[in-house]
Amino acid sequence: YDWYPCFGYNQGNPVFFKCWDASEQIEYSIFSAQYYDPYGGAWTENIFPYGQGQYSITEISFTSASNIQQIEISEGYSFISSRIISDNPNIQNILQNNLANLEFVRNSQGLMLQKIGPVWVNNIGDWVNTEGYLFKMSSDDYLIIFGEGSDPQTPINLSTGYQLIGYLSEQTIDTEEAFQNVLENLEFVRNSVGHMFQKIGPFWYNNIGDMQPGEGYLVKMNADDVLIYPDF
Repeated sequence: YDWYPCFGYNQGNPVFFKCWDASEQIEYSIFSAQYYDPYGGAWTENIFPYGQGQYSITEISFTSASNIQQIEISEGYSFISSRIISDNPNIQNILQNNLANLEFVRNSQGLMLQKIGPVWVNNIGDWVNTEGYLFKMSSDDYLIIFGEGSDPQTPINLSTGYQLIGYLSEQTIDTEEAFQNVLENLEFVRNSVGHMFQKIGPFWYNNIGDMQPGEGYLVKMNADDVLIYPDF
């Protein structure tokens, strides 16, 4: 491996490493690392003092790049979901690098991850891949989740009324095709920017286009049903 000098980094920002396994022809990645501090706090300053003989140590566990999902989260409100089953599914743990820009996360039942005074309170518990989540952000950010990919054909139970659901594939798919098996009981699907897939008169109109990895979707159902995304 070639190592390059580090002329500084901003404290608190995630550090991104890549490793190429030539024997397996696989790229491995890690987006954050736990640093150890055996030399008197050298790395805790705003700028890493390159060339002064001070350094920190990190233990890096690489994971296959195919088991990582990076999701852009815009300032304001958005629906978010993930196809990755995190190694630690606690939603506060998953969002630990986003808390500085996060105002709250809300699920379909109205339970929230939010800061009350100086303390984050997690009433959601674990991140569930078949669910979508309403995020409110104070500024743009990106969420990185690594773990195991979920089965894109995992059944999603749809209840009468409104709920947020997840999108489980790493591929895009036409929204009408995605909801083909529940059209009889579906009223509409809405994405983060207000575009809808809905029936007007006898026709279905798709203003969403393709469903996107990382996006969550608000669904309104006229009756209970089970959604299974098409097999690619």
